[in-house]
Amino acid sequence: MLLSVSWNLRQFQTARPVDFSWTKLLLVASVVLPTILALYDTEWSLPSFTPRDYLHDAKIISLLVAPFAGPQRISAALSRIIQAALLVRLPLSLQASYAGYGYVIWLGVGLARMVVGQVFTVSVGWAFPPLFRHWALYEPSGGFGPMIAVLSILQANGILPTEDPNLVDPWKFGNHSSDTNRPLLVALLIATLFCWLELAPWTYGVALLLAMCLQILRRVRHGLRSRQHKSVVAELPDVVTSKPTSDGHLVVTPSGGRGLSLQKSIILGLVSFALMELPFNLAGQFRRYNSPMPPSPFPSKPLLEILVLTYPRSDVAKHTAIMETTLNSYLPFLSSETRLSVYTQSQSHPALENTKRYFSSSMPNITFHVNRNKYPDAIDGHYLHLSEAFRWVSDQRPDHEPAEWIMLIEDDFPLCGGEVGYNAVREAMGLLEASRPTSTPGQILPPHRRAAWIGPGGSGIVIHHTWLSILQLLLRTHADTHSKLPSGETPRAPDQIVQDCILGRDPFCRYPNERVCPDLSGRLGECGLVITARQVMDHIGGMLTTNPNKSGNSDKWRCGWRHAYHGHHGVEVIPVDW
Repeated sequence: MLLSVSWNLRQFQTARPVDFSWTKLLLVASVVLPTILALYDTEWSLPSFTPRDYLHDAKIISLLVAPFAGPQRISAALSRIIQAALLVRLPLSLQASYAGYGYVIWLGVGLARMVVGQVFTVSVGWAFPPLFRHWALYEPSGGFGPMIAVLSILQANGILPTEDPNLVDPWKFGNHSSDTNRPLLVALLIATLFCWLELAPWTYGVALLLAMCLQILRRVRHGLRSRQHKSVVAELPDVVTSKPTSDGHLVVTPSGGRGLSLQKSIILGLVSFALMELPFNLAGQFRRYNSPMPPSPFPSKPLLEILVLTYPRSDVAKHTAIMETTLNSYLPFLSSETRLSVYTQSQSHPALENTKRYFSSSMPNITFHVNRNKYPDAIDGHYLHLSEAFRWVSDQRPDHEPAEWIMLIEDDFPLCGGEVGYNAVREAMGLLEASRPTSTPGQILPPHRRAAWIGPGGSGIVIHHTWLSILQLLLRTHADTHSKLPSGETPRAPDQIVQDCILGRDPFCRYPNERVCPDLSGRLGECGLVITARQVMDHIGGMLTTNPNKSGNSDKWRCGWRHAYHGHHGVEVIPVDW
């Protein structure tokens, strides 16, 4: 047995000698050095590429340097080790092709990911939300893995130029020339392995499809050439090689067809693509949504108060059903640390009275409040309604200490998505509370993050109580009969005022740039707004207007639609795919 092992080792050594050159050393170093630096200190790593860098920030630098970015997890570091090992075994006849075409291949993968990211987020996010995919835009790509995967597939299909006319599989050990399937299967296995180790299905899925497209384009090109020369051939040559002449120039010659047929290659590629993506699709189906709701930092006050604004609608029966559906969707959150209040300034609201009778017997901890105060110095409307709602919810009430956070919703925006929606709210609250700086004993400091947004328009906005007084002042200024707003300036809508504040656009609600906050993975970053990738609120009353002068609203902004600020700079996105 020892003799057999020794004979196999000698065969391994003689079958594929390791050819070292400056080109190979440069390729290997480009994989090894970024990996070592990233493992030593992630701050030394170049940035990975995501399509949102260019599509939303117009930044191209990450695309240019991503092949030299370090791995972001241990399994990705293992992928880099395998990449380096493959490059060490790269035969001399392929080193020039890998060095010359590798970066071009990477740029092709990056540009293709931009197109795919745009299609599966912005294009379908509102037109056909079931196809929306958060990670198509946010999945990081980096390293030499995509390049090696594509180049291996091209070589196995006889497309990559080489100085060795008999070389189809650069990674084989020994002589397997009788098995024409093996080179492509090995290349597809390499791509799948990289994909699984790096958790990058969008990157390697796009790389695999790009390789198949290049093969099809090459076959079409040869078909056009054959027609141009009026030559009828039964089968086109599969491998093009380039041989050096005596003066050092390369001459391209066909090699007699060692690769697979186009149809068979495409079938194997599509099967590999399905297997590559399968674990990630199955993981989403079996994911457990069990993120806990964070505790209140103050034992004497609740963490969250859900503030429901309501105004009468023309159809009382439908409005009553809408309100009951909305309130029922938030009942699973209600506890000693989360409460719900319904607020209105309308003196006559039959649907509210019906809803109050329904919930008073089953959920006595829900508060219904009708503000009967008069405001002669203000114009009655949405500005005043929202301003006074913020004042009421932030004031001390009997047996009701003001909550740390307020979630603002309208009465026709129920939470949706089932457990996925509930988990998204819990994750948003967890990120907000995780941004609270470490305080000295006896002192609890306010969090760096001040807001989250899980719904459309003015609904689903979670605001820290320290911003309520600012918003109340801004809204009341717009509602005053003798407003101090500059003359001739178009006033912002109430929803826009709140949105500008939570986005940090309003000078009164700026996020300090020097502060850092943990994201979902624990890495430190900016302390901006927290959003969900999809809206986890439905809009069930869109066609039932509160304005008697309007015939109806538009039935838009439904459950699962792409969040309006998905992909924008400075926001922390909670992935929500179903």
